[in-house]
Amino acid sequence: MDLKINGFKKPSLAERALDSNTAVLVVDMQDFCLNEFEKSQINRKIKAQQKCLSYCKKSDIPVIALEHTGTEGVTIKRLKKYIDQVPRNTYIKKNAQDGFANPELIKQLKEWNINNVFLMGVSANSCVLSTAMGARENGLEPRSSPLVVYDSTKYTFFSDWFQKKGHLY
Repeated sequence: MDLKINGFKKPSLAERALDSNTAVLVVDMQDFCLNEFEKSQINRKIKAQQKCLSYCKKSDIPVIALEHTGTEGVTIKRLKKYIDQVPRNTYIKKNAQDGFANPELIKQLKEWNINNVFLMGVSANSCVLSTAMGARENGLEPRSSPLVVYDSTKYTFFSDWFQKKGHLY
């Protein structure tokens, strides 16, 4: 069902947050990272993430999945099948909360001529926020939304930081 305001269709989150100078960063959407969260909450976030990834495929918005190194596994199948359909996609390993600790991330973003990153994933107040801070330190505008990130705690710090130093949708 389309949401209409004054007879006009309200743009989706992806339509509002994503443009040709933006890449989507999918942060830590691996089984071991999701185990601590309530399944119904996570399922809602995954559905919203899938909608954004479908928009990326249709609009050629690049996607990078950031995954913890080691035995923690890979991005969950429910998202991987969407990511793999995006024309410009890649997977980058990370061994710190901030995905920008791996220089391959900024190298890939520069290669794609990206100025903004839209972050999705877990956990809002740790890895997602640390990666947003890393983006800002590298001259990129971080963007996100509580609709596509999850944390077992309140989003206060995440929301406050994005409202002051990024863009929160």
